[in-house]
Amino acid sequence: MSMAGEIRRAARQVYADGQAHENAEVRDELARRGFPVPSDSAALRSVLHQMKERGEIELVRPGVYRLTAVTEGDETASSLPFSLEELAAQKQRLERTIQEIKAFDWLRCSDAELQRAREKAALLRQMADLLRRSDL
Repeated sequence: MSMAGEIRRAARQVYADGQAHENAEVRDELARRGFPVPSDSAALRSVLHQMKERGEIELVRPGVYRLTAVTEGDETASSLPFSLEELAAQKQRLERTIQEIKAFDWLRCSDAELQRAREKAALLRQMADLLRRSDL
């Protein structure tokens, strides 16, 4: 996993209790996991900023963050960009698209059909690359 992925995973672990925590606590968790980062780490600041921009965490005061609650009264739930039902529906759609591409007659098709198939295949490759680089 990338350093950013390790930082994100450690931050989620630290903030999982719903309480406010200082950046130093995330650094301590990273060190405990064997990934020490300096106190002026740009990587740590960048990941925390990304998490804040995505709405995963909120700034309490400089250098102190807390997990953002998804629903009122649920301080420990993590925020997901999609519901599990939406992800399941998209997974089925992706599986159908993959099967269409596998069954596609690449030799006996029109130029327009070939172009659409190539575009779908390219998008699937890009998505696979993004998923490999993420910490899902």
